[in-house]
Amino acid sequence: MENKFLKISVGVGALFVGFATIYYFAIFMPNIEKEKYAQAQIEKCAEVSQKLYEQIISKVETEGHIFNYGHEKYYNKKLNTCFLSYGYGYGRVIARYVKDVYTNKTVLSYGVTGNKDWDISYDEYEKQRKNLFDQ
Repeated sequence: MENKFLKISVGVGALFVGFATIYYFAIFMPNIEKEKYAQAQIEKCAEVSQKLYEQIISKVETEGHIFNYGHEKYYNKKLNTCFLSYGYGYGRVIARYVKDVYTNKTVLSYGVTGNKDWDISYDEYEKQRKNLFDQ
């Protein structure tokens, strides 16, 4: 009876070690690697978007645009890209943009000249911007 109990115990132990090993290498380690990659992308996004923002604002100030609305950067894991949201204005003109930092392409824009919105309303701009920044 003791021999049978020992065999069962060893078998259960071996199964446990096997499942733990499979879990570690198949689930746990890949998740850690994904998190390391995401963190590296977030850091890269912060660095590259800050440089782009400084270039944009420098150019905008040279052109005479004086109100700076600040900026926000966001690494979108789902789209695997980095977005920069910023805005500026002068007089009765207000402009806000979202750029894909890696391609330097404008993804979304909003502006007011006098009392007239550009292509979309501010509410629609904010809705779309939040959607890009919340994924």
